[in-house]
Amino acid sequence: MLSKQPVDLPTVTIRGRTLNEALANVKKRYGPNAQIVESREVKERSIEGLGETRLVEIVVALNSGFAADDSGPAGMPEALAVEVARIESLVQDITRGRRRDVDADAELLDSFPLTRELLLSGVSRPAVRQIARTWRAEGGASEPRQHLASLLPTSGGTWETIGGRHLVLGRPGSGKTTLVLGTAATLRSRGQRVLILALGPRHKGDVRQLQEESRLHGYDAAILRRGDQIVRAAEHFKSYDAVIIDTPALGTAFMSDPAVQVILAGDENMHRHLAVPLDSDQSVIGQGWLQAKEWNCDWIAPTRLDLIAHKGKLIDVLMAAPCPVSLLGRGPWPGPSPVVPSSAQLVESVLVRQAKTTERHLGLSAKAREV
Repeated sequence: MLSKQPVDLPTVTIRGRTLNEALANVKKRYGPNAQIVESREVKERSIEGLGETRLVEIVVALNSGFAADDSGPAGMPEALAVEVARIESLVQDITRGRRRDVDADAELLDSFPLTRELLLSGVSRPAVRQIARTWRAEGGASEPRQHLASLLPTSGGTWETIGGRHLVLGRPGSGKTTLVLGTAATLRSRGQRVLILALGPRHKGDVRQLQEESRLHGYDAAILRRGDQIVRAAEHFKSYDAVIIDTPALGTAFMSDPAVQVILAGDENMHRHLAVPLDSDQSVIGQGWLQAKEWNCDWIAPTRLDLIAHKGKLIDVLMAAPCPVSLLGRGPWPGPSPVVPSSAQLVESVLVRQAKTTERHLGLSAKAREV
């Protein structure tokens, strides 16, 4: 393959996970005499998980003898077709279920092994009904807790896999800054190089808190007063394992600036997390789903778990969420660190506690009967 700089020729970029893989892809598509303009290493947001991916790009000059082949698969992959058919079957079953009478609905709930535990934990009846219907639509073959976990998508990541750029959005009082500070401190305690960027105008108390937290935990912090400064600062991000960006509350003048939204919502290499306060009314949480779509969010981060009386509300929120869960905020900072939960952990956080509470209530009832 030739490495001569071509003159006035169109180019195409070929990628690979390593230099050898990228070169092999070039050779496979354009042959051994392809003219290579340059090669470079790039980092981009991972499609799955909370990290970033390192790739090698090779720029190839095209001449009349080359033609890029960008054709994709001719049809839908078999595995995807099976999954689509399964989902369509579930939707049809749920639609039919809406036409059933009260007796049939009661029979459905009675047949699902977790109905009592879910209702006692505070999960709403419609959510339990949806869980039971999907379980029965699959033939009731899966273990009930595993089935419930499958309905609660998460990042599948761990603290060790978090990396790259992370933008945290939220309404006033959503707990987003608490989430940012707790996440940065936890990552730093695990040896990560961390930078916090606080966007927009900041109250002196917020600035002082950020300065104290950064000194205490050993991460770097800076305040950017304009959205376009993120673009200029991007070159410095390579020095850090994780860059966490705290934003002013949604609805403020800063976040209502269209130019700011274009920069923040349009960055393909940014993980965007919407902080969702669990103690909010359902109508407020529902508005959050619209904001998640408006800001092109990849993840939701439930917060203020310590302020809800019934942990089952977490299940209600996650069942309606448009994005998988990335982080779970458990209380004010300094305090309990955020969690990078798995689906199974989310289920257990609701049902295990409730089982203990139920046993306690049953014990008190037995004593009362004896008296």
